[in-house]
Amino acid sequence: MYSGDSWLEKGRTCFCSSAIGLALIENGCRVLFTRTTDLVQKLQTERRDLALESALAKLDKFHSISRFSMISPTPPARKP
Repeated sequence: MYSGDSWLEKGRTCFCSSAIGLALIENGCRVLFTRTTDLVQKLQTERRDLALESALAKLDKFHSISRFSMISPTPPARKP
């Protein structure tokens, strides 16, 4: 097990986000897993094309959106 919560402060919250997303799926919720940059770029494109309302409506079909950074962080070292 990991001790403490210092690893959360180092940008490694995607592990928590993934675990929460998986738990939501197991309980029947719809979860979108996406990279933050992909989501932002998609929304910017839709805004430029005057289709932002439609894009947001599609996102509303999900109960949760689990975002993660483009570079996946390495897991924290386990204590013996």
